[in-house]
Amino acid sequence: MSLPLTLTSLLCEENNINLQAELQCNAMFVSGIVTLIQCTVGSRLPSIQGGSKAFLAPMIALLSIEQFKCASDLNQYAGQTDAVNSSLDLNTTAVGVITWHERLNVVQGSLITASLAQVLLGCTGAIGFMLHFIGPLTIAPSIIMIGLSVYEIIAKLAQPHWGLWALTCAIVIICGVFLEKVEVPFVWWNKKRGFHKVSCKLFVLFPVLFGVIIAWSVSGIMTAAHVLPEGADTPSFKARADFGIGSVRNAKWFFVPYPGRYGLPTVALGGILGMLLATLSSVVDTLGDYYVAARMCEIPPPPSHAVNRGILVEGLGSVLGGSIGIGHGTTVYSGCIGFIGITKVASIRVFQAAGVIMIIMGLCGKFGALLAAIPTPIQAGVMTIGLGVVISVGISNVKHVHLSTRNVSILGNSILMGFVVSEWVKKHTDAIDTGSPEVDQMLIVLCTTPMFLCGVLAFILDNTVPGTLEERGILSMRAELTTNSTAGSQGAHICELESYRPYNIPYLTPWLQKYSWSRFIPFLPTFKESSLKCRINCCEKAKRCFKPSCRVV
Repeated sequence: MSLPLTLTSLLCEENNINLQAELQCNAMFVSGIVTLIQCTVGSRLPSIQGGSKAFLAPMIALLSIEQFKCASDLNQYAGQTDAVNSSLDLNTTAVGVITWHERLNVVQGSLITASLAQVLLGCTGAIGFMLHFIGPLTIAPSIIMIGLSVYEIIAKLAQPHWGLWALTCAIVIICGVFLEKVEVPFVWWNKKRGFHKVSCKLFVLFPVLFGVIIAWSVSGIMTAAHVLPEGADTPSFKARADFGIGSVRNAKWFFVPYPGRYGLPTVALGGILGMLLATLSSVVDTLGDYYVAARMCEIPPPPSHAVNRGILVEGLGSVLGGSIGIGHGTTVYSGCIGFIGITKVASIRVFQAAGVIMIIMGLCGKFGALLAAIPTPIQAGVMTIGLGVVISVGISNVKHVHLSTRNVSILGNSILMGFVVSEWVKKHTDAIDTGSPEVDQMLIVLCTTPMFLCGVLAFILDNTVPGTLEERGILSMRAELTTNSTAGSQGAHICELESYRPYNIPYLTPWLQKYSWSRFIPFLPTFKESSLKCRINCCEKAKRCFKPSCRVV
């Protein structure tokens, strides 16, 4: 919900509710397709795919350069008018030349090109080699800056009514944190027990839904009481409960997303590099989600072929998303994995059905329009909570490292320097003048992407300043992605070959076993099958699981 809203704002079409509704449908449609493929032939783990917030920072940096700025932003920096500062009205074109189609096309092209690198990682299995150099000190500042770099957009969206924004944040926090362990009783029926009483942690399952419904209801009361103005040109109009109802009424019931709908994608080198770093951050985050999902399902950690296949499917999903026009890549929703532990439902069929439902929702134009009709302060509140969680995930990576002088210096300076440089370049883009417009554009995009600056600086310092693998946290991170992720599983049954069958592709695996060449394809289920059997035999002889000498990475 938040990513299409942000993209619409960056395209200078914040008042175009119909465009936002289309982007909502596009995102839902692509997420459903990738979820269905991922659960069927991808990693084969129960997971829901959705938009990755890692792509927000490079998207903002790319569309903030002079060529793609909105007319209102240009007027603000030129000091031509002060009225723009208090208005959310963004013009359709910047200086009457660049249309929103052209802005979206450059985001599409950069995303597609960068996502091909993720496809390559999945095909070759090179992610294991890269993790030898990418440690927690590189990951933490990159993820932290994903959330911090979007504060201006959140503030702009919350501006129509800060009270609704605060109310939304408060309700989501209360439901998700304060009421986390509260179980709501209700009556249920099944054939075996008939009508009986059951309880469910309802608040922690749907905190965002509760926040949106309650805040939207309050907005409706304020609208009916004429507390909020009716004029579309007033700043508080987008806080009204009915500001987007007209678009819902006029939206088509049937909407078909397809590649090339908004034009031919174009490429910007700076955008590609920024999207590439976002892709790598998303891949590393996905790896952790795979192992957590395996632990929740009480099965062995995914073998290398399942991980490679999952990364490959996500990369193809991002390419599809870029061609259709969602503007961001796809990744595993960590929150949905947590729901497995709460609901105890880990059936692949359930998640495949969820993928089909998302596809159907993406084909319904009314549903996308309904999401777009939510008052912007409420959407800003949801974004605030979501990006706050992203920042917390980035901070949590620090648990792997020793808080020595070396690590504290690298972490703090990489975050501060990256943020300072990006903020200065945003206000002094004319300082970069190499004589080549293409090179200038690339440098401006990279230097205004705090995630890129922080990640690159942390990567260089972490790999050049002397320090052991244990001090850098790389050993701890690897251990969590293998041995520790299986803590709490049910013992020796994991050593059996049968327990690895969930990662096989139905019908395809028996056919591939007939051909020896399939053992050399990193993303096929027969890849390094002998290594897996060796691990199982070793574990059986040792009468224990996950012995370090048995581990297959």
